[in-house]
Amino acid sequence: MGFHFHFASLSEVLQDRGVVIVDQVDVRRRILMRLGYKNLVVECAEEDCVMLSLDAGYDFVKGVTKRLYIDLLRGKRLIADVCHWGLAEIAALMWLFFRDVDFVKIEGKRYFILTRGPRRRITVEEFERSVPSKLRIN
Repeated sequence: MGFHFHFASLSEVLQDRGVVIVDQVDVRRRILMRLGYKNLVVECAEEDCVMLSLDAGYDFVKGVTKRLYIDLLRGKRLIADVCHWGLAEIAALMWLFFRDVDFVKIEGKRYFILTRGPRRRITVEEFERSVPSKLRIN
């Protein structure tokens, strides 16, 4: 389930004077640039879990990185879509559900996204019913 479903749920249950705080780091820069995400990444290295991932391409339409996950202990593999959300996208999604959205920078490249004032105009049920269909242009 995507962020938007969680934000819709929060806006429905949050009291009018309540505040939502999201602890967020700059995932794109940290993972994609500094760690060399296109390269081999050790996802898990424990007694009961040895998992590696490798770049398997990029889907320009979806805006997702494709990763090949390999479970070395069980001999299984899986290609999965991975989306690295940025601060701006998370804040924009939250603005759909809350009147006020702001950033607070904490030590280095870590941020809190603060929201308040639930709009309560878009419900979880509306999102579930409004999943976009493909447009067919002849």
